[in-house]
Amino acid sequence: MEFEPSFFDKANAYLVGVDPTESLEDLANMIPEGFIGWVPALPSTGLLIDFDVKVQSTKILLDTQGDIIHREGYGSFDIEELISIIDRES
Repeated sequence: MEFEPSFFDKANAYLVGVDPTESLEDLANMIPEGFIGWVPALPSTGLLIDFDVKVQSTKILLDTQGDIIHREGYGSFDIEELISIIDRES
């Protein structure tokens, strides 16, 4: 699936690693083909605390004001649901 350009008018997509052994290149390789515009990133000091990420991977959606509009823990990734949430909340 490729994102329409309008997706990025509503949200930015970052894949933030929390494993200290992962590099930006490792994270970039985890972004599925067609997910154009997604940015690999390493967490800043305090990010995991600020977003209450404890042990497992967590998906967090922020609106354009930086407010959390959705979060879910470890599990399958349903991109259609993600887009639906962004469309509904924006």
